[in-house]
Amino acid sequence: MSATRAKVLLVDPPSVSPNELNLGLASLAAALRAEGHAVRVVDLNSLRTGRAKGRLAEALDWGPDVLGVSVFPACDVTYAAARKILETVRSERGERTLRVVGGVGISIDPAEGARRMGPAADLCLYGEGERTLAEVVERRLAGGGMAGIAGTVRIEEGGVVREAPRPLIKNLDSLPFPAYELFDSVGERMAEYPMMTSRGCPFNCIFCLNKTLTQRTFRHRSPENVVAEIEYARDRFKFDALYIWDDHFSLVRERAERVCRMLIERKLNIRYYLPDGIRADSVTPEFARLLKESGCAGASIGFEDANPETFAHIQKGEKYEEIIQAIATLKAAGVPVRASMVIGLPHTTLTSTRVAMENLKKLKIHAEWYLAIPFPGTEFHDWVTKHGRFLEDPLTLRALTFRRVVFDTPEFPKADRYRAFYEAFAHYSFPEYAFYGKVCNPLTQQRSKVDKYILSIFTVARYIPERLPAHLWSLARDAVLAVLRRTGLART
Repeated sequence: MSATRAKVLLVDPPSVSPNELNLGLASLAAALRAEGHAVRVVDLNSLRTGRAKGRLAEALDWGPDVLGVSVFPACDVTYAAARKILETVRSERGERTLRVVGGVGISIDPAEGARRMGPAADLCLYGEGERTLAEVVERRLAGGGMAGIAGTVRIEEGGVVREAPRPLIKNLDSLPFPAYELFDSVGERMAEYPMMTSRGCPFNCIFCLNKTLTQRTFRHRSPENVVAEIEYARDRFKFDALYIWDDHFSLVRERAERVCRMLIERKLNIRYYLPDGIRADSVTPEFARLLKESGCAGASIGFEDANPETFAHIQKGEKYEEIIQAIATLKAAGVPVRASMVIGLPHTTLTSTRVAMENLKKLKIHAEWYLAIPFPGTEFHDWVTKHGRFLEDPLTLRALTFRRVVFDTPEFPKADRYRAFYEAFAHYSFPEYAFYGKVCNPLTQQRSKVDKYILSIFTVARYIPERLPAHLWSLARDAVLAVLRRTGLART
């Protein structure tokens, strides 16, 4: 071990969302570097070319004092991948490297997460990791044990030992900007730059894990700090598009408007998206205008259920009419809108879901439809336990594609849920509903382009045959354009 500072190796295992950089690991890497530690990040998720074993072996030759592995999202595949990495490091490095694991897969149920990792992990972290991992590394440098570190859980002979939770970080401006340059998958340019300007959500949606992960708190960065990162990232990585992954970018509208005005005043001329949603009740004509003028090329609204009769059961804390009005306001300002929709929430049926489809069609916006997943620790999971039956473990890769029926109820059986999902997919996976220039639908995740085309043809033919000629023409046009781009005869 080095005399003063530590060598820390962070690893992002292959996950359900390839080609996405792990923002959490980037923040951890930056925080550790700020403390003077040497940090490397092996990104086995977004960079899947090359030999994964060779890249990990090369990193281990560096002689890390501490290994940190991320489990995100919480599913069987990522748990297994993380455990395999931990076991490899245990075999190669023994006690010379402290093996730590964290992420959402641990935080949603720390005791169960520790049991899943077993003896492969020396320590598991839950909650926000920047302060916790820094303390773990310092304790390792000092040669001390890991008992008493807030935000950790470990397995001892007597069972699982869970330490007290660590308080959430109040001043997010105190954190350094994410250190993507430490990823072995990142070069001089980044096509998409992911960032967050806030953490948490104070609302009470029955299906959301935020209540477990952030205790319904909301903390935000200052507009000045946000824009400073955007300027830094633009100059450092020359990104094509910025993705702001806040749960609620506009919860404090005055702050969001200030960010927009600063982007306009400084003439940054960037293109950015809000894919995880903005609060419908925060949208005003002035805010929509500022979004458009500052470079917002797409915003997502968490609608979930476009049937007013069943919408109330979601407990979103905003009114159905406010969502309808927000969509109209954003469209009027020229901001592309996507609605996130969920099939199978409490008290819904095939009939009620078809009403939601018809209502949404009238809005003429892109929608992404997902089959409901009752995650452990949510009110939704408790409701399903009482009123329905589980058909599959919700924490599996198949479930997290959001195209598997993992539970059903007497009034909305499995077959009806699949029918509703395929009907929704057939109606909404068309270019005219595209969001940020591409049609995204969970039905086609984890599939090759040829598989996607074939699946879409059969789905449209079965559920909306009158659209099949137009759909075939659209696919043929896209295929020709793809060939032309590859040969350099057409612009991307």
